[in-house]
Amino acid sequence: MPIEHYQRSYPLCQIPSTHPVLLYDDCNGTWNWKKTFVGAEMTAEYDPVAALVGLNGILLKTDGVSPQVNEFAGIYRDIWLPPLEQVRLQLCFNLIAASPALTLSCILHWFTGVTHYLGGLQFLSASGVVKYASAVAAGTITWTTIPDWLCQNADDSWNKLDFSIDLNLLQYHRISLNEYVIDGAALTFPSEASALGKYLQPLLMLQTLEANQASAYLDQVLITPENP
Repeated sequence: MPIEHYQRSYPLCQIPSTHPVLLYDDCNGTWNWKKTFVGAEMTAEYDPVAALVGLNGILLKTDGVSPQVNEFAGIYRDIWLPPLEQVRLQLCFNLIAASPALTLSCILHWFTGVTHYLGGLQFLSASGVVKYASAVAAGTITWTTIPDWLCQNADDSWNKLDFSIDLNLLQYHRISLNEYVIDGAALTFPSEASALGKYLQPLLMLQTLEANQASAYLDQVLITPENP
């Protein structure tokens, strides 16, 4: 009896650059991020040294001329909120090393014109501790530790963050980091009155915890509206 033979096919695909993707940055195109910082100078750019895959990653670096505590370097975009009001952020990040002490915050802000809502995760290089945004007042975020979670903070160790927020139900949805995952519905979801808006703003921000220049790498930033 003849043996059937099947030709293997290997699908090749790319992340689409239009709907349903809200924002995708593989760090190999045109720089379109806006910058925000405190300090004499900052670096936010595509750089080969910061790449996880491909040609480049995003290099974030605080002031190196006269570094101080609590200086920061951040990048953001102002985009739209999808109709289902469920937003998912995925990205890869590298804290480079445990020292110098720094925080890397990954935040989704939603300004309605009346209220400011946000969801976010923060990572501490010195300890590897992971925190979530639990409150906000006058723009200042309160961060609460997620028990028993640690990110990779060793040299050249990458992490994968994947979290979503439900702005219809006003709650965290699903939070995933490397091998950890939790249902975020029970977590406190921050909000405050604000006349700013109307827009969705992803913000990726590096901040110093000591008077030394701090650096971090980001790559493969993806924001989608689907329900994960």
